[in-house]
Amino acid sequence: MHSSDRLLPNVTADRRRFLTMAGAGAAAAAALPALGPVPAEATPAAASARRSVEVSSGWSFHLGEDAEGVRWERVDLPHTWNALDAQDGGGNYHRGTGWYRRHVRVPAEMRGQELFLEFGGASQVAEVYVDGTLVGTHAGAFGRFRLDVTEALRDGGTVAVKVDNALRADVAPLAGDFNVYGGLYRGVRLIGTARSHLDLLDSGGPGVIIRQRSLTDALATVEVTSRVVNPVGTEVITRVVDRRGRTVATSRKSAAATVQQIVDIPRPHRWDGPADPYLYTVDVSIVRGGKVLDAVAEPLGLRTIDVDANLGLLLNGRPYRIYGVNRHQDRADQGWAISQEQTVEDFALMREMGVTAVRLAHYPQDDFAYALADRYGILLYSEVPYVGGVPSPTGSNDSPELTANLVAQAREMVRGLGNHPSVAWWSIGNELGDTADVNANLAAIQETIKAEDPSRHTSYAHLSGLYPDESGVLDHADLSGYNRYDGWYAGTTADFGRWADELHATDPARRLGITEYGAGASVRQHQEWPGVAGGLDTRAPHPEEYQAYHHSQLWPQIAARPFLWGAFVWAMFDFASDARHEGDAHGLNDKGLVTYDRGTRKAAFYYFRSAWTRTPTLRLVERGWTERSEAATTVHVFSNADEVTLRLNGRVMGTTKVENHTAAFPLNLRPGANRVVATAVTNGRRISDAATWTL
Repeated sequence: MHSSDRLLPNVTADRRRFLTMAGAGAAAAAALPALGPVPAEATPAAASARRSVEVSSGWSFHLGEDAEGVRWERVDLPHTWNALDAQDGGGNYHRGTGWYRRHVRVPAEMRGQELFLEFGGASQVAEVYVDGTLVGTHAGAFGRFRLDVTEALRDGGTVAVKVDNALRADVAPLAGDFNVYGGLYRGVRLIGTARSHLDLLDSGGPGVIIRQRSLTDALATVEVTSRVVNPVGTEVITRVVDRRGRTVATSRKSAAATVQQIVDIPRPHRWDGPADPYLYTVDVSIVRGGKVLDAVAEPLGLRTIDVDANLGLLLNGRPYRIYGVNRHQDRADQGWAISQEQTVEDFALMREMGVTAVRLAHYPQDDFAYALADRYGILLYSEVPYVGGVPSPTGSNDSPELTANLVAQAREMVRGLGNHPSVAWWSIGNELGDTADVNANLAAIQETIKAEDPSRHTSYAHLSGLYPDESGVLDHADLSGYNRYDGWYAGTTADFGRWADELHATDPARRLGITEYGAGASVRQHQEWPGVAGGLDTRAPHPEEYQAYHHSQLWPQIAARPFLWGAFVWAMFDFASDARHEGDAHGLNDKGLVTYDRGTRKAAFYYFRSAWTRTPTLRLVERGWTERSEAATTVHVFSNADEVTLRLNGRVMGTTKVENHTAAFPLNLRPGANRVVATAVTNGRRISDAATWTL
């Protein structure tokens, strides 16, 4: 394995240090401004009575319905019971019940406080008990939730959590080409507050909602809504603090259950993508008699995002190119139970490739990922997990319980994550059939999101090709997203441009985006470029070279159509889908540009790095094809240099102009070992790549 393809494992546990570093893969990327630390959700903004302690270690776990008289194993969170069986193929990973239990001691400084247990993610239905008494439930794998355990846990006690990831007709997702990993796959915290505090039971949110009302170069007006529990005799003090720690706006108001404050920020500094991801901090404090009872700090990025049917997306009034990818949150041998450090690694790889937007498929992801995107200037597409939902386990989506669950998960997504300036789009669903019950649910999700946050665009991701492009499911969201697989599941890559132009001409007012496009690739399977795609025969080869060719043909067509508000590669990373069997892998969707273990960047990764960044890049596309059976071959090189020189066994074979970030050289290999070296000069710097192939 070539050293540049593997992420170095020198990841520190100190995330504050992480966020001031370029990151493992980002060292080669363009220089970015210094980044401040990411505040944890509901971090105290001032010295207050709020306390928080992690309770993620030292849990006992049992897989099964019965929790009495059974053996338990010791685990730490994050944890899933599907880390291995959901990636081995067969579509038979365990979906059922698991139990967690742990004695929780209340620290002395929390005695007498209001107490809350916070769960970062429990997949997908949870029942929480303290000393055998049920204290709360939650339905949904992705949203953070909190439970009031003030009375139940006042002197400490045993917390037991029953988690069930069985497929249910009343809890989304109902389907999808991904696994639903069971377990407490994010951390757990115990939080203590004063009796008067910001609402911790507000659908998983911080109790503070920040919405930008207006923005000009002279003035920004921001509305801050705080939800206060036991507000009698208190005040809400809100400060906006700039990156240097200076207070630039303040508001003080007598508290009530809901307090709205308007703050004006003179000469605002805009959040402007990777070039200038400037962040303010909004500090909200609950005060009585000069004493801070509770406080949180939330991010504020001032920016405008508009979408035009002809100009595409505009960031701060300017057309803005979306270099987009999709990301699932699982990893090899871990499933969803990943660390913050691994999330940083993922973003480092995306930044290295020049990514400016990420579709978080097909569900809200960890708050920490949104905080990273805030600091890196990356736009996010955040999706309600209403995916491929016909048929459901009952054959219908016509269920009041399902609708209520979808609405609740949509509300959790917006309230829990809506303060992040990186969120550009809320998605109401993905690849659903055009039926009356589905449309009713989509309408309910759209209504909920717009009531919670009218400032952002909503989108829907439609499976174009399988369903008509004018399906009713596209009538609910503000924007239309299309999942297109030209040249993979059907047709050729050239079909894409014709399709996009025809749809835009037929419906010029429709705001079009591409929410998925891509092709599979195994780094162990190879063919001459362009090769033959596996098509619908998922057992056919998935040569790495075909994926490289595929993307080199699709991206120029996308780039030539500015009316597209965005385009997102499916996918940035390979991910597990236990029912799949394709290429050379069981249980894997191999359309990623990076392997499932994040160990190898595939050839197509370097096409995008050449096209999307100014980082000097040069990559032999066929480098991994080390064992050869034919002498005649064509070598392809991805680069953003003007020209590339190729040597075979020390002999110069020619210098070729780079077109579409690609140079090609026909060669004849000799029996035995062949040393192939490509070189180029860009910005005065010599770059090279080399491989040894054996015939």
